[in-house]
Order: sequence, then C-alpha cells, then structure tokens
Amino acid sequence: MDRYKKNAVDDVSPRKFQVRSYPKAPTSPAISFPRKFPPRLTQAGTNDLMEVNQDEVKQPKDPRGLSVAIIGPANAGKSSLMNRLIDSKVSIVSDLAQTTREGIRGVTTFQNIQLTFADTPGVIPPKHSVRVPRDLIKAAWEAVSESDDLMIVVDSYFRKMSVLDYIIEEIKKDKETETRRIEAQRRDLSIPRDEIDRPRHIVLVLNKMDLVTKSEMDALMARFAHLNLFDAMFPVSALNGTGVDALKDYFAKRSERQEWDYSESTKGVISNVQMAEEIIREKLFLYLRQEVPYVITQENFAWTHIGNSIRIDQILYVPKDSQRQMVVGKRGALIKKISDEATRDLIAFFKRD
Repeated sequence: MDRYKKNAVDDVSPRKFQVRSYPKAPTSPAISFPRKFPPRLTQAGTNDLMEVNQDEVKQPKDPRGLSVAIIGPANAGKSSLMNRLIDSKVSIVSDLAQTTREGIRGVTTFQNIQLTFADTPGVIPPKHSVRVPRDLIKAAWEAVSESDDLMIVVDSYFRKMSVLDYIIEEIKKDKETETRRIEAQRRDLSIPRDEIDRPRHIVLVLNKMDLVTKSEMDALMARFAHLNLFDAMFPVSALNGTGVDALKDYFAKRSERQEWDYSESTKGVISNVQMAEEIIREKLFLYLRQEVPYVITQENFAWTHIGNSIRIDQILYVPKDSQRQMVVGKRGALIKKISDEATRDLIAFFKRD
C-alpha cells in the first residue's frame, strides 16, 4: 500500500510529499449526513469541524423552509445544478461518473425562505451494483426519505434509459406507499388535520437543454408527461443557468412555515475539513482516469492554523504501486500539478491572500 502525505504550509499550499508503503488501506468512510471525521482531527478549531451552531441561527419573521433531494443517473449534472441553485460551489464537478461520494447539502436563503438541497451519488440499479459500495447505492434513497420534495435530474442529451426506468419504478412504489399512509392518516380522526403529512412533490428536471433542439425537448417532455408521475417538469441548463430561477421559484412556493435550520449566510452543510478534501478530490478526478481516482482513499490527517495560514495534512492511499506511479507522474509532475490547482481553489475558498 502506498501513501502520499501532502503538507499544506503557507496559505493552504501543499509543499512537500512523502511516499511510503503500507500493507493495507483504510476502509472508505460511510456516506452520512453529516459526515464524521477521524479522531485525530479533534484538535482542529471548532469552526473547522462543525457545520453550524444551531443555537445561533437567527430566525426571520414568518420563517419558511423546504428540503429537496436531488437524484438521477450518474453524470446528469446533479452537482452542477445544486451549485447553480445555491449560487456557490459546495459539490465537486467532474465529467466522470460517480464522483459524488459523500452526502452534501447545499443551502440557499432569500427573503424569509430557506431551501436545502441534498446532492447524492448517481442512482445505480441493483443489476449494475456488483462492485459498488453498499453505502453508495443507498445514499440517494436515504436522502429521498429525509426530504420534503424530490427532484429527479436527467441528461436531456444523453439519456440513460435503463437507469431512468429503474428510478421511475422505485418512485412509483414510493408514491403508492405515501398515498396509502396519507389516506390512513385522514381516516384516523385522532390525528389533527394540520398534522397530516403533505404529499411529496416529484419534479423532473431535464438538464443540458442547451444541447438539444426545442422540438427534441418538447418530444421528451411529452414522453414523460404520459407517465402521470411528475408534479412539474423544468428544462434547464446548469451550465449557463437557463431555467434555474424558475425551478427555484417553484420550490420557494412549496416551502412551509418552519424555523430555519441554518444561518442566512450558510451555503453548504459541509465543514472546512470536508470541503478541503472535496477540492483535492475534484483535482484527482480531473487529471486521473480509468479506475485510479475511484480507488484512492483520502484521510485528513491534521489541520493546523499558523498565523494567517492553514496547514493541511492529507494522506492519499492507493492499492497498487503502478497506481502510485500514475498519481505521482514523471518526476512528480502530475502530483505537483494537482497540488498547485488544489492550492489555488483552497486559497479562494478560505479567502487567503
């Protein structure tokens, strides 16, 4: 087992690399909301580890909120769409499939409304899931069960119909179960009428509309309309933002009276430590291909404030020596390039000069 130790010394900038051999790799962390961090990180500052202090959330007059799960096939643009909806980059983006490995929530707050979006890994049908970790398979459906509404994102240009068919069948089952539960609640006169569950809205988002013609989009929407499953359909382009405001307005009108979970300035329910890991991982997916970026396990080893700088120690584990060579590159050129680009984004995120 090969291990890379990256030391970020000045302004979260990686400066040094060490390569050692180890017999075993650590197990990958389970997907969860929020994520738990290694014990050795507990000496980091409170603000670096905690997503939000619930006691400090200032509530507006008549606060409203809604949580929305985002699911769909891999590479449909779910992460890009969430980043566009909250007007901030909290979820990494790559042209490779299954780059979203962790449960990340994005938050947008305007007027008295707070919308929370749960970005999830691409849905994988059981027959395709032989080599995929169980936590990754369950992540999307767990997010659905925890959210008020559901957004299904598909690629209008390159549609993965087998995956879509599976998603649609699962959502139909879920909707039938929900209908029976709500009908039982309505028959039960002991349940106050204002405590009966509200039916979840299912919204179909046809992403990448900039890659298809209007007639192609009209035909696609007509096809999905015949299913009588979706409460609304929105053609959008997460790339240029077309149609995103209308989608956000729809969910804003769906919001219910409830206290905000996060402060007005919160954009992502993600700690600084996890965000640093995500930024580095994005660069790994950008420059590494085949199975290599998928088999890398990251471990946040230490987090230290030094004046106006942050030192980040992160270890990358790979299972094979040949993969170590791919990551390092000739004379360390590739790992340096990954480090330099991650440094640039880390400096921007942490607002370091």
